[in-house]
Amino acid sequence: MRSWWQTTRTLLFVFAVIFPATALQAEQLHIPHVSTPPKLEDFEDMVPTGAALQLQQIATFTQSYPYDGKPPTQKTHAFLGYDDNNLYVVLTCFDKNPRNIRAQMSRREPSTPFDADDYIELTLDTFHDQRHALVFDMNPLGIQADALYTEGQGTDYSWDTLWYTRSRINTQGYVIGRRSRSAACVFIRAM
Repeated sequence: MRSWWQTTRTLLFVFAVIFPATALQAEQLHIPHVSTPPKLEDFEDMVPTGAALQLQQIATFTQSYPYDGKPPTQKTHAFLGYDDNNLYVVLTCFDKNPRNIRAQMSRREPSTPFDADDYIELTLDTFHDQRHALVFDMNPLGIQADALYTEGQGTDYSWDTLWYTRSRINTQGYVIGRRSRSAACVFIRAM
């Protein structure tokens, strides 16, 4: 039986870095403007095709827990792009034992988000202050949770915004597609 830390994937996308240790390793990332929105079907075999070929791929991730800075135990690729209205994130999450993928169908934003599930966490530091961030969690069935992170206070799941996910579990792992209006990622600045 796998322990929860072996199956939880937490990805910090460094649009602006949230943790100083990560900042030392951060690379400049160019997110391309896309002419056609990507679809989940563009990742049928966990490889981008069609409109997904326009997206920026990220494949170099490191663990943050339990072994900070070590290579991940499962291969994960992220694909990013935007158009005039939306930010697109597609994640291909490979699993050596896809029958062991843990994902429960539940209401949006369960009271303890995904404690028993495999999930992806997208963290955006839209203030670029390394102290505040928007948090978007998704399990392999596309169930969502969103929150605000504040250094010293933790994660507040009472915050909500509008965004969309689609997902598919397959014989190699799972694929999650996320789309949000660009305003959902900068909404917090107006507060």
